[in-house]
Amino acid sequence: ADALGALVEKVVNSIDAVLMRECFARNLDPRSSVVPQTMAEAAEQFLSIPDGNLAKLSAAQRTELAAKNISIVITGRKPSEGSPCVTVIDTGEGQQPEDFKDTLLSLLKSNKSSVPFVQGKFNMGSTGSLAYCSPNKNYQLIASRRNEVIPGCKNPDWGFTLVRKRPPLAHEKNERYEYLAPQGKICALKIDEIPIYPDNTGKPYRGSIKYGTLVKLYEYDLPGSTKTVATTDFYRALSSKLWTVVVPIRIYEAREYSGHTLESTLAGMNIRLEDDKGNVLEEGFPCNFTLNVPNVGLLEGRICLFKKDAEISRWVSSREAIVYTINGQSHGALPNDFFRRQSVNLPWIQKQLLINIDCSRLDQQLINRMFMTSRDRQRDVKEKDYLEGALADFLK
Repeated sequence: ADALGALVEKVVNSIDAVLMRECFARNLDPRSSVVPQTMAEAAEQFLSIPDGNLAKLSAAQRTELAAKNISIVITGRKPSEGSPCVTVIDTGEGQQPEDFKDTLLSLLKSNKSSVPFVQGKFNMGSTGSLAYCSPNKNYQLIASRRNEVIPGCKNPDWGFTLVRKRPPLAHEKNERYEYLAPQGKICALKIDEIPIYPDNTGKPYRGSIKYGTLVKLYEYDLPGSTKTVATTDFYRALSSKLWTVVVPIRIYEAREYSGHTLESTLAGMNIRLEDDKGNVLEEGFPCNFTLNVPNVGLLEGRICLFKKDAEISRWVSSREAIVYTINGQSHGALPNDFFRRQSVNLPWIQKQLLINIDCSRLDQQLINRMFMTSRDRQRDVKEKDYLEGALADFLK
């Protein structure tokens, strides 16, 4: 439903690709019983992150890990001139050109549904961003090369394609998305690297990537609240969609901004809160709690109560005051009007509250029943009422 949530799907795919790279590099079958069963276990086993928790790394270690694995680069136009381009880059497993159609360009296949340590399940999430690319054209570029650490690579070439939306032809009713494949084959390049990263002055296309995948979203329609330098409002907004991540993300601003920090490391909202809690949160917060909801299951939560003089708008959106997450990714939210309900009766602090409800431990069938595959809202089912009722009772 929104451009930022759609972009997060690209980031989550990159996290999955990094974990898959490490799995394949060890000659492990990602669908076997011997691999890690959760993302946190995979981060600990594959990337040596203690307990899969980035809070146990220093800021410098998180930045080093991000720079080696996943980046987002913002290029092109400044907000006053139009929409920027957004490129999501990872040094994950990468794909051979002949495999694009079954991986990067596939829909509704069970590519990752039986891999326990990745987030992607439905094989369609990354298509959500297409609607927000370059109005009337919806262009995105995809380039990928199989990572050299993975045994058995038969094709060392970079593959690339362009995806676009085109109007219906005379005999068609609907517009279509299509990808470039001359004579049915993905384009390939025999080059060693692609220049894509900015240098330390913010000039793009200076540092290169040798393996992995990059996806460039042309003229991406970011929401108005993020249309400033990428290391501030964009960083904050992305954090609200990713409460916890097992692989940090490096954000680069490569437009013509000056006098700003042009790089930052995103490690999730929980890390951001821990780093700044003394300045913005009331004493004793964040505060963790557990709810065992009948007919739903066990939920873990975290309450953040912000000081009245904190710049609360940098942390909390009135539309997303209670955020439901699965494996750290937002899957829906409730507005702060919830705190005004008679069953809760906390109107005097409704603007200062931010609550995360972790639904990761719920039964998978129940998760599928309660949350849309778009990961941005809940279905109106009875379990939703049970959960909201239990939360209201607890908060009151």
